[in-house]
Amino acid sequence: MRFLINDIELKLQLAASSESYLQKITSEVFLNGKTTINSSEKTLSLEISRKKNQLPQINIKSKNHAIALAPLLKKQEAMTIKMATLTDSVILGIDANGDIDTIHNHHIIKQKWDILKKELAKQYEGDIMEIYCFGIDKKINDSKKLISDFKQARLFGLLWDNLYGDYTDDKSVIKKRTKRIDNCVNHIPIIINEDIFCNLIDDNNGIVELQIKGQLNKEETYIKKIENHFIREGAKKEARFALSKYNGLFQFDIKSGLLKKGSLLIETVFGEYYKKKEQFDIQNI
Repeated sequence: MRFLINDIELKLQLAASSESYLQKITSEVFLNGKTTINSSEKTLSLEISRKKNQLPQINIKSKNHAIALAPLLKKQEAMTIKMATLTDSVILGIDANGDIDTIHNHHIIKQKWDILKKELAKQYEGDIMEIYCFGIDKKINDSKKLISDFKQARLFGLLWDNLYGDYTDDKSVIKKRTKRIDNCVNHIPIIINEDIFCNLIDDNNGIVELQIKGQLNKEETYIKKIENHFIREGAKKEARFALSKYNGLFQFDIKSGLLKKGSLLIETVFGEYYKKKEQFDIQNI
């Protein structure tokens, strides 16, 4: 670890250990006059192991998974819980930047999906379910797509989020990066331009606090696809899709680089027709 006055090199320096996190997600959607609220909560138990000259392996077990869907979606709760079992135990390889590099038990996840897919085919019929299973099939069988999914905030993205590097608590020093948020509207992603700066370097308590602000990347093509989707649904043509809020706050342990707690708020709007607020919170317990 290299220190200068009010400067730090935040590194992920994983040793063999066990960690647990409580993850909470709340999604509130206003669409054409109606509001739906969905929430989920689970415990992530991490077993970290490493061998000499190898990337650390992290075994993540998701436990005590509880969901509460809006009344109109209650019938989907059972299937949602079943789908969550596909990733209730994953073994990941993590590089020094906190980036998911490998899924070591990918073959087991594929086997679990093959079994679940047959079960779903017996319980549900119709074109919608066939299209849904086809999309899941493509994702599960492609390790790159599955890793991309794991990096999303709703799964394991907040645990590391590739936020490592040199920081100073001079708030005029800002890091910039782009980030993809999958399935923002009707399976359409968005691209965010993020500004990252350091709020606090607390040597006494061993904490580094990072703050993230974000703006919609207006050059990408997904925005038009989202706007066209809402217009087809009956929204006013003059409305524009916008990112109204994007705020993140993360605290890391100085020595290990492990997350202590984090939160991310994403709020998007389309005129008066649509507003979506997603709150992600994770806490080391």
